[in-house]
Amino acid sequence: MANDTDEPTTPVFCSKPWTSFEVEHDGTVMPCCMAKVACGNINRNSIGEVWNGEGFREFRGKMANGEWRDICRPECPRLRGALDDSVIPQNELFAANYRKNQAEIARRATVLESWPRIWKATASTFCNLDCIMCYQDRADLRALPETFFQQMEMLYPFMQEVEMVGGEPFAIKRLRTLMSEFPVERYPDARFALVSNGTVHDEKTIGVVRRLNVSWMAISVDAATPATYARIRRGGNFENTMAGIRKWIALGMQKGFAVHLAFCVMRDNVKEMPAFASLAGELGVDVLFGRISQPFYADTGQEHIDGEALRSALALTKEIVKPPAAMPLANLTLSTFG
Repeated sequence: MANDTDEPTTPVFCSKPWTSFEVEHDGTVMPCCMAKVACGNINRNSIGEVWNGEGFREFRGKMANGEWRDICRPECPRLRGALDDSVIPQNELFAANYRKNQAEIARRATVLESWPRIWKATASTFCNLDCIMCYQDRADLRALPETFFQQMEMLYPFMQEVEMVGGEPFAIKRLRTLMSEFPVERYPDARFALVSNGTVHDEKTIGVVRRLNVSWMAISVDAATPATYARIRRGGNFENTMAGIRKWIALGMQKGFAVHLAFCVMRDNVKEMPAFASLAGELGVDVLFGRISQPFYADTGQEHIDGEALRSALALTKEIVKPPAAMPLANLTLSTFG
């Protein structure tokens, strides 16, 4: 079983410090969700000041020098070299920034002339569920300021992917506005990634997504049965979520984007890992298995997973998702457990 001392077995380099700008609801900026250290805060500095500020410069330097252990979590699948952010540009403004960014990555520059290509915006923690393992504080009313979205709009020409995160992004007015008003025709290179709990799937919401260029959608479920779902994802209904999942899968097939189901492994659901993989297989989608992390979950008890139960569940699940099954993400994310 993997732990914080496990390390990738191949040479490590990740381009995220050169490509990505991820903002939490309190303004904290990181290159990715697996970063151990923050690189700035957009409540104190502009996007440009943070992008080439001391935090990002130091992060890039450590990655370039092979000092990734100081800044990254070893379970990150990107450290295993299995994910690729390269694209074929369409718009010339995007293409120029893309080429410049690729050149800066190649020479391991720490101060960049290119702008971020990949974004993640956690606009607020507002959500319609209260999951037992969630690290977000539902009483925390902080949200990204309008000035951030105004600055972000100026960088639309250079965007490759924008990940919408909450809380529940479809329940957050500012994110719905961004998705509804984004000038799709003007910026054909910009794609959206959506992280949802699958509970909001009315026709208006589906219409908002239908007009966008979408790269992928991940729906957090964390259970294979109604009873476990009700215990973990408090306030939700398993059958309603499954109905939404089927709608999103149908839209993904129509529009050509992947829908993944997400399963955060914890004490109360570990035995359902194989059943969840089978459920996803029946639906024709892939699975993201996630690790429960310290220190966010330290007071929930869900991080205390029975070792034998996990080993047994892993073995059974790997049999289900192994080739020729078309579940490469499941294989990749299971590998981080050992």
